[in-house]
Amino acid sequence: MELRDGGARLWIDGVEQTVERDAEYPLIYDLFAQLVAERRSLVDREPLRIVADAFLVGRREPVEPFLTKVLPGVDDHGRAL
Repeated sequence: MELRDGGARLWIDGVEQTVERDAEYPLIYDLFAQLVAERRSLVDREPLRIVADAFLVGRREPVEPFLTKVLPGVDDHGRAL
């Protein structure tokens, strides 16, 4: 596979493929319009809910920095010198 002209032309096994120009964006916008009209969403909100729940029930507990080895140019707290 080879893309030429900034990705505007596609070649597979040395044969240029016919690519429908500007087909992608109109299809996406048609889908967006349909979703808005139907008051629907394709977003999976579950990962956001899980993170929000973690922030609501979790707590921050400061601890001492842990370094397994000293790096050049870094102090004992992991800060650049």
